[in-house]
Amino acid sequence: MVILGSEAELHSNGVHLLLRTYFSEGSYAYMVHNLYGGMPVGLCQERFKTAQEAMRKAEEVAFRAVGSGPVAVNWKGTQAIVSRSEQSRLVSMPPKSRQDIE
Repeated sequence: MVILGSEAELHSNGVHLLLRTYFSEGSYAYMVHNLYGGMPVGLCQERFKTAQEAMRKAEEVAFRAVGSGPVAVNWKGTQAIVSRSEQSRLVSMPPKSRQDIE
């Protein structure tokens, strides 16, 4: 199970990034996404003991991506739980035919 932690948005130099922390398997990690391009900018390969450590590392990755120095990032809490089994079930479901929709 993955529990989403905090998230923040960063607008700088024409780039719009979404920073997120999450908790999984006893440690914290982060993701940084480019909202205009949809591709991840940074996926965390390391694990952290605290959410604050993951947040600071996500900020560093975001600052490198936009090419600017530290800016104030306003983090806000989220309250979402994502089940890995649910995601796999959703992905493996066959597409519905038009008859099923009607």
